[in-house]
Formats: sequence, C-alpha cells, structure tokens
Amino acid sequence: MPKASEVTGCRARACDGKDPESMRCDLPDLVRTPVERTAAGGEQVQLRYGTRCGAAWGRVRHGRIGDRVEVVVPGVTPRSVRVLDRFDAEASLVTPMAAARGPEGVRLCLYPAGGGPKECFPA
Repeated sequence: MPKASEVTGCRARACDGKDPESMRCDLPDLVRTPVERTAAGGEQVQLRYGTRCGAAWGRVRHGRIGDRVEVVVPGVTPRSVRVLDRFDAEASLVTPMAAARGPEGVRLCLYPAGGGPKECFPA
C-alpha cells in the first residue's frame, strides 16, 4: 500500500483550506460519506471525509444561487462555499477541506438562499 503522500497531495493540517479534488483526497477508495441528505429546498448535501488526507469537506449538488454550505470541525476554522451562478447551481461544489481526525463531531450546514432557516447535519 503506498504512503498517503504518494497518493494524495496533503495530510491532516497540510490539507486545511485546500481543495479536496486537486489534492486527490476525493478518490473513491479514500473517502467516506457519513452524511448524505436532501435539504428542504431540494439541495443535495454531503459531508465527505478523506481517510488518507485526514480532512473533512462539504459538497452540494442542485444548489440554488445564493446557497452556502459550511463544514464545521471543532477547533478548526469553518470552511464554506457559496453557489454564485447558474453554472455553480448545475455543478457539484465542494468546500475547502478542514483538518479532522475523523468525521465524528463534524457538522455540515446549509444556509439557504434568501435567508431561510439553516439546516445542519451532524456526522
């Protein structure tokens, strides 16, 4: 089995704030999805955890322009992404990563466009 650094571009704190896709933390064999929900507005949100990278991130599909998704790891700066235009809304967007020892205690929150009530999902 290759070392994490040979497969992914970062590990733990070195991943903090980085893109999970460009760091290869989202490879199918290296990721878990402890939360997968459809929010009240139809947005599909996921909390993803890169087992080799030691980091968590959020993903949104079918977002609406103005939606914001945030991943919250205790003791780490929250990371978020906002749906800015129709291209973002049609795509799958991910937040930057937040270093985490595991998905336990991590929360994923959706702040819907238009100021509706936030929806949070714990791991």
